[in-house]
Amino acid sequence: MAASAMAASAMAASAPQRAAGRREAGAVLVLALACCIFFWKAVTLRGVFFHYDHALQNFPYRQFFAEGLRQGHLPLWTGDIFCGFPLFAESQGNALYPPFLVLFGLFEPWVAYNYYTVLHFLLAGIFTYVLARVMRVGRAGAVLAGICYMLAGPLLFHAHHTNIVVGICWLPLLLAFLELTVRRRTALPLLGFAAATAALILGAQPQYTLYCGLVCGLFLLFRLHLTELTGGRARSSAVILAWAGCAAMLALLLSAVQVLPLLELVGHTSRGAAGAAGLRSSSGVPGNLLTVFLPHYFGSPGLGSYWGNLEVGFYSELTLFVGVAPLFLAILGALTHRSRRALLFIGLGAFAFIFSLGSAGALSGVFAYLPVFGSSRFPQRFAFVTALCVAMLAGMGLEQLLGAAGRRRVRRAAVASVAVVLVLATLCLAVAAAGQAHLMRMGKEQLAAALPLGRFELEVVWRHLHQTLPADIWRLVAVAVAGTVTMLLCARRVLPAWIAAGLWCGLIFGDLAWSGRDFNVVTGPSIYLEPPALARALKELDPGRIFRYRHYDEVAPERHAGLYPFTQGWGLDTDRYASCLDTLPHNANLLWGIPSVNGFSPLQTLPLKTLLGRPGNLSTLIEFELSPALNLLGARYILSPRDQLPGNLTHLRKVAGINIFRNEDGLPRAFIVHKALPSVDDKHTVKALRDEGFDHRSRLFIHDARQRPLAGEPGRADEDEFARITEDTHDSIAITARLNRPGYLVLADQYYPGWQVEVDGAAAELLRVDYLLKGVRLDAGEHRVRFSFRPRSFRLGCLASLCALVVLGVGIALTCRGRRLPGAGGPDSSDQMGRPYGRATAVLVVLTCVLFLALGALLCASVWRRLPRQLGPRRYVVAKAIRMAAGLGIDDRPLAAYAALRDVTRWWPENPRLRYMLAARANEAVRDLLNAGRAEEAGAIAVEVMEMAPQEAREMAPVLMRLAARAERVP
Repeated sequence: MAASAMAASAMAASAPQRAAGRREAGAVLVLALACCIFFWKAVTLRGVFFHYDHALQNFPYRQFFAEGLRQGHLPLWTGDIFCGFPLFAESQGNALYPPFLVLFGLFEPWVAYNYYTVLHFLLAGIFTYVLARVMRVGRAGAVLAGICYMLAGPLLFHAHHTNIVVGICWLPLLLAFLELTVRRRTALPLLGFAAATAALILGAQPQYTLYCGLVCGLFLLFRLHLTELTGGRARSSAVILAWAGCAAMLALLLSAVQVLPLLELVGHTSRGAAGAAGLRSSSGVPGNLLTVFLPHYFGSPGLGSYWGNLEVGFYSELTLFVGVAPLFLAILGALTHRSRRALLFIGLGAFAFIFSLGSAGALSGVFAYLPVFGSSRFPQRFAFVTALCVAMLAGMGLEQLLGAAGRRRVRRAAVASVAVVLVLATLCLAVAAAGQAHLMRMGKEQLAAALPLGRFELEVVWRHLHQTLPADIWRLVAVAVAGTVTMLLCARRVLPAWIAAGLWCGLIFGDLAWSGRDFNVVTGPSIYLEPPALARALKELDPGRIFRYRHYDEVAPERHAGLYPFTQGWGLDTDRYASCLDTLPHNANLLWGIPSVNGFSPLQTLPLKTLLGRPGNLSTLIEFELSPALNLLGARYILSPRDQLPGNLTHLRKVAGINIFRNEDGLPRAFIVHKALPSVDDKHTVKALRDEGFDHRSRLFIHDARQRPLAGEPGRADEDEFARITEDTHDSIAITARLNRPGYLVLADQYYPGWQVEVDGAAAELLRVDYLLKGVRLDAGEHRVRFSFRPRSFRLGCLASLCALVVLGVGIALTCRGRRLPGAGGPDSSDQMGRPYGRATAVLVVLTCVLFLALGALLCASVWRRLPRQLGPRRYVVAKAIRMAAGLGIDDRPLAAYAALRDVTRWWPENPRLRYMLAARANEAVRDLLNAGRAEEAGAIAVEVMEMAPQEAREMAPVLMRLAARAERVP
């Protein structure tokens, strides 16, 4: 009887827990439903993600690792980009990230990639829901917070940056674990924090790992300081802080298998030494403040209407849009939820917002000088923290709106929040009308007469003025009206709570989903499954590396459909956009196993860029010029949209608008050289290797001072000597070589730490030759040589990660019963985060925000002075003209470059930059015309320039001035 009574009591006690569990599962199901509705085409496999980095980087990287893992090994190196590259160390392939291993192990790559991308949006919503529940937000508010964060602009507009989405989605869970640690003083949440941080490091872009670490540190300091203020012991706070540091160290050890190779690679790139220039090079644009309410004020590349201040590829970096509907509730939550947890998200959100303004807000300048943050780009990316804070405040605001307490205070706050949103929305609409209303009234013909633009650029601006911007304005008006009505109805308790919550969730979902509708488009998976005609044509030729030259030629109008960086309209015509993979853009060659000299990655090695002539360029995609160094690197085929190229090139055929040229001077990937020279220093070696007269076949440079170079003559290999690659599995390359006399076997792959070489089964010394390449000295005879990539950083990382994994498992087993942290004291039963904060604290937060905004305006006044130019299409017109002139200048067409700048200078004569460039181009055009005997045309140009830019002509155009002076002397 007693046992039966105890069992009945246990069942009765567990019934409420089961009911609560079902309600929590139902809330998660709502988030999953919202995510699937938005990404329904990807979820139902009606296509595959493809725009921008999806096709250029994320999918090729993951397919590469997925194929290797299916064959039973983890590839660390690829020979298909950058003349060999440690792709695993680059870290953006996520080869050891648990969701990657599961999904790409179960499904074929394109299916796994769809689910992988959608999964992390869902995780962002679920983890935000968890954080809200930990922060004691009600279930309805937590669901709303999850929707807000899951589809916020700083997350959704980065849909093609898969690693960024991964980094953003983990932050709420990290904060939840830290809050549980401080509140319960147990080890299990801290171990969860370590595991989640390790997953973040393995899957996220490194910059977002740093940002998440910064936010977690600020949160923990605030939380522990709050504990001390409310009577907690300083010793307990110090102990918790120490244990949190141990958890962070455990996370680093868990991810050491990825971190150590990444750090090694960074040391060989120009990013590591970029310093403050890296962050300041992409300072904030004050005009982007309009994107808080009008995310498409500058157009949208997905809708073919982007005319903003930076390249199309940077559109997603600039948005500050977190939704208009969430702002109603977020402001309400900030005004009514007077708890310290609300203060935390108010302060953190304001800090992140000012940081995301870049130099316009003066806060990011402090971080620009820090050792790690100084090499990061785009401070605007920090806006995702603001999005999380807005989501949390919106969830708190909904709880206040639906609650029964303080109805009068809630009504006043509801009116105030409506007033603030409507005033700001009206201000944005007024600025938009002042900047572009006169252009919106024009038709195509009038617009063409008003703006000196090419056909493609004119179509972009027209589509923006007549489609994207009006739709964005009407969305803002509709959401503002609907939000106002819903807020007032809820404040007066006209609607039942469940209907009110549903209306707010639906309104927020519609607001965010409509704004990001061009970031969930898919196309047929054949783009990843069927090699295009250009790839098939290259496969039919003899093996050799490709080199893309002027592949994204802006001068040719038909090239605007290229994948990067001049892409517009992937959401309007997916088939046309997806067909751009037919031109084999950077990294697409990875899909078909075609080796390439160049590629697409933020961590290109500095030696390769130096040898190709662009050492200081920090761009992810660099357009290298033709040089003799390409012969050494085995560039057998040059791909270009241009029909004629200089040099010893043979035109083979034209496929998909791309000409294939065979480089007759290109060396094979493996070759024999018998003569070596000692390298004096790298600078002189690079200069010699790039010289037209240097014969790479007859001599090479040795960079090891201990080696005694061979001085055999002749240096070239004999006709019966050879070096044949018999096996290539990326990490291991086998070569059979025959030499008649001692010499060197050169493998035209990048020299990099971790490579080893064996000759006839015995270890040999690997040499760095010709600045960048690998080599080994061989005696006369036939040899079997094997180059193997076994980096020490990876082996040490594996050992550290395995040891940390054992520690984590043992720690979870020992603490699964809720064992407390030693020395941290007992659990905190009082709701310290729920206590109200004082009026003085609120005033301090507001004054601090105003101070940093004012400092930004004072210290970077020049940035703010350019604001009027940023709000209209003038900068777009000028930027396009300058780029076109630069391209024509490279093509040795100075007269056409001058004509392109002349039309724009007449349209905007007060622009000093245009006048200086006009004078410089005119000087070149006049020189060419005089050399061609066309003195009359040269004189006409001289007269034009002296009328349009007299001062600049005197300073920058000596040829033009001499011609003008000569013309004055002629009666």
